[in-house]
Amino acid sequence: MARVKLEGILEQLAPELRRALASAVRELHPEVTVDDYALYRAFQRAVRRTAGDWAEVSSRHLES
Repeated sequence: MARVKLEGILEQLAPELRRALASAVRELHPEVTVDDYALYRAFQRAVRRTAGDWAEVSSRHLES
Protein backbone atom coordinates (compact mmCIF):
# COMPACT_ATOMS: atom_id res chain seq x y z
CA MET A 1 0.00 0.00 0.00
CA ALA A 2 1.08 3.55 -0.65
CA ARG A 3 -0.27 6.93 0.36
CA VAL A 4 -0.85 9.54 -2.32
CA LYS A 5 -1.64 13.21 -1.86
CA LEU A 6 -4.87 13.70 -3.79
CA GLU A 7 -4.35 17.41 -4.38
CA GLY A 8 -1.08 16.67 -6.18
CA ILE A 9 -2.71 14.00 -8.33
CA LEU A 10 -5.64 16.27 -9.19
CA GLU A 11 -3.26 19.12 -10.03
CA GLN A 12 -0.99 16.99 -12.21
CA LEU A 13 -3.89 15.42 -14.12
CA ALA A 14 -6.02 18.59 -14.23
CA PRO A 15 -6.08 19.10 -18.02
CA GLU A 16 -7.09 15.50 -18.73
CA LEU A 17 -9.56 15.20 -15.86
CA ARG A 18 -11.13 18.61 -16.63
CA ARG A 19 -11.80 17.60 -20.24
CA ALA A 20 -13.10 14.16 -19.22
CA LEU A 21 -15.43 15.60 -16.58
CA ALA A 22 -16.79 18.20 -18.98
CA SER A 23 -17.27 15.53 -21.65
CA ALA A 24 -19.21 13.34 -19.21
CA VAL A 25 -21.51 16.23 -18.27
CA ARG A 26 -22.15 17.01 -21.95
CA GLU A 27 -22.87 13.32 -22.62
CA LEU A 28 -25.46 13.16 -19.85
CA HIS A 29 -26.91 16.66 -20.30
CA PRO A 30 -26.17 17.99 -23.81
CA GLU A 31 -28.57 20.90 -23.27
CA VAL A 32 -26.53 22.28 -20.34
CA THR A 33 -23.68 24.74 -20.86
CA VAL A 34 -21.00 24.42 -18.20
CA ASP A 35 -17.77 26.33 -17.63
CA ASP A 36 -15.18 23.52 -17.71
CA TYR A 37 -12.83 25.29 -15.31
CA ALA A 38 -15.55 26.13 -12.77
CA LEU A 39 -16.81 22.55 -12.95
CA TYR A 40 -13.34 21.19 -12.29
CA ARG A 41 -12.74 23.56 -9.35
CA ALA A 42 -16.05 22.39 -7.83
CA PHE A 43 -14.98 18.78 -8.44
CA GLN A 44 -11.66 19.41 -6.64
CA ARG A 45 -13.48 20.92 -3.66
CA ALA A 46 -15.85 17.94 -3.53
CA VAL A 47 -12.92 15.51 -3.60
CA ARG A 48 -11.22 17.37 -0.73
CA ARG A 49 -14.43 17.33 1.33
CA THR A 50 -15.23 13.68 0.78
CA ALA A 51 -11.84 12.01 0.44
CA GLY A 52 -9.53 14.23 2.47
CA ASP A 53 -5.94 15.11 1.65
CA TRP A 54 -4.43 11.64 1.39
CA ALA A 55 -5.60 8.30 -0.01
CA GLU A 56 -4.29 4.77 0.38
CA VAL A 57 -3.78 2.98 -2.92
CA SER A 58 -2.63 -0.53 -3.65
CA SER A 59 0.97 -0.87 -4.78
CA ARG A 60 -0.27 -2.76 -7.85
CA HIS A 61 -1.63 0.56 -9.15
CA LEU A 62 1.80 2.20 -8.96
CA GLU A 63 4.74 1.97 -11.31
CA SER A 64 8.03 3.78 -10.98
